Amino acid sequence: MKTCFVISPIGDDGSEVRLRADKVLLHIIKPALQPLGYEIVRADSMPKTGMITSQIVNAIVDSDLVIADLTGHNPNVFYELAIRHCANKPYIHLIEKGDRLPFDIHGVRAIPISVNDIAVANAAVGSIKDNVRAYED
Repeated sequence: MKTCFVISPIGDDGSEVRLRADKVLLHIIKPALQPLGYEIVRADSMPKTGMITSQIVNAIVDSDLVIADLTGHNPNVFYELAIRHCANKPYIHLIEKGDRLPFDIHGVRAIPISVNDIAVANAAVGSIKDNVRAYED
């Protein structure tokens, strides 16, 4: 099975950040990738034993695909994404509609997403599928 590692702000259980991250995963990423045969992994769903940093770095490098949610400019997200960029393997950037990308990655396309706008969410699902198909061709 193909794997996709999701780089995302996660936050503590019950926090606004976690609730949003869970919605993005459930309503945008999973509907886009599961029909294409991807197993989706996020850091909080990884095994609890072992060195979490090593597990995350390995997943970033070894996964067939990485999706990164750049919303909120979380430093951990950008650090992890830089590792994927260095691996020179497929990735997809997501960002909340209306947020601005930092200068350093402004030239890389990011798919606008929203957990509060069904039309934007549905368009994001379609765009993710299109990007994955382009990578796989």
